[in-house]
Amino acid sequence: MFAMCKTEPRRWTDLFQPRIMLPVAVAIAAVAAGPFVHSPLLLGVLGFVGLLALTLALFPAIKQVEFGLPSGLRITADLTRREEELARTFEIQKPIFEECASLLCDDPDVGKRLMETAIAQATLKWRGPVHQSIQIFTLCWFVHALMAHSRLTLTGRPAAGPNPLSQLTQVQRVAAVLSAFADVGIDDLSDMLGLTPSQVQAELRVADGVLAPIAYARGLDR
Repeated sequence: MFAMCKTEPRRWTDLFQPRIMLPVAVAIAAVAAGPFVHSPLLLGVLGFVGLLALTLALFPAIKQVEFGLPSGLRITADLTRREEELARTFEIQKPIFEECASLLCDDPDVGKRLMETAIAQATLKWRGPVHQSIQIFTLCWFVHALMAHSRLTLTGRPAAGPNPLSQLTQVQRVAAVLSAFADVGIDDLSDMLGLTPSQVQAELRVADGVLAPIAYARGLDR
């Protein structure tokens, strides 16, 4: 049984950002000024300003306000900004994702499809800020997808072949590849694989015991 991939929890200090606090302050000021305003028109304007400011605070993706006739005021929410940030981050990390997928999956087409699934899941599920740590989250979803695919197709078992990694169990292969090529730490591997850190270290030692003699023999053949 594999643990769920962990996303960064939202911190309460995230609320204290200018893009949130400024609209909240405007909304509070508009409400506070209400009792002292006797003009219905001005009161309506204050109410609208307060509502708009609160909306901008609660939905920071909203970037523009459009005025249209005859429908009047429309608030158009730009929901693509975060997706664009994620897309840029994934593009930077693409070489690592592609290399890990090719090393963990002998079928390139399957590896590509599973990585695309992992990126889609990461885009949907990630709740933290968009930065480098989403790489671990995405690789975690890839590992889950890979394990599920292997169970369905009865693949991923050690086998003789030209690829030395095929001689490892799938857990050993994941641990060896991700630690070496994506700098995934023991604790993160433990979360991905549902193992204790000591079990992960044991699997890495076994993997090294399998791969090291092969690498040495190939070095002698050159």
